[in-house]
Amino acid sequence: MSFLNIARAVLAQVALKLKNWVMLYGSYVLFACNFALILIMFVFVNIWRWDHPGRVCAGDYLTKEEKEQ
Repeated sequence: MSFLNIARAVLAQVALKLKNWVMLYGSYVLFACNFALILIMFVFVNIWRWDHPGRVCAGDYLTKEEKEQ
């Protein structure tokens, strides 16, 4: 995702320098793709965290004695 963001920024700067609006719109499309990937990743990470294995790994089911150790 970082590479996609860097490519988008470079494309936008080149498009502004050349005054090529098609390339600029292409950078907007890359920005939208990057945003969509971040949003999808955020949703899936929350789904994985709050399902049963995620709760076990996070220690949600530990007793007070186990948490104090």
